[in-house]
Amino acid sequence: MFVSLYFVLFILITWLIYGIIPRSCRVAFLLFVSYAFCAFISVEALLILTLSTGIIYVGAIGIEKNREKPLMKKRIAGSTIFLFAFVLIVVKNIPYVIKMFNIGFIEQDSFLRSIALPVGFSFYAFSAIGYIYDVYRGKEEAEANLFSVALFFGFFAK
Repeated sequence: MFVSLYFVLFILITWLIYGIIPRSCRVAFLLFVSYAFCAFISVEALLILTLSTGIIYVGAIGIEKNREKPLMKKRIAGSTIFLFAFVLIVVKNIPYVIKMFNIGFIEQDSFLRSIALPVGFSFYAFSAIGYIYDVYRGKEEAEANLFSVALFFGFFAK
């Protein structure tokens, strides 16, 4: 898919439109294009991307708001990192578990089988964990703009 003529055309058209539209609309345009690209790959992947972005945003803002409460800050950071690590481990291994235990009652085209995420999810999850850790350590401030966070993590050309 990423080495197809359609993908090259998609990139070129996106680049041309990006150059034409006003600067104030560029973040919204790239966010729309990125989420549309993700939806084209899989609606389930779009759902996971959207929920993950919300978790990242809420976790980072929670850490930022609790800077003066070390225990609460640690709990929020730990919970957010644990959640991403758990999702990464469980979701990436669902197809292997189904095959290993020969779970025949799960249909071939079911949501459970289709939840096997794109290859890029590992990169996405580790980026999210790194961002949360940097906010926790104070190396980065939590981004207050949800659209900027969504674009940073969901940008299709990454």
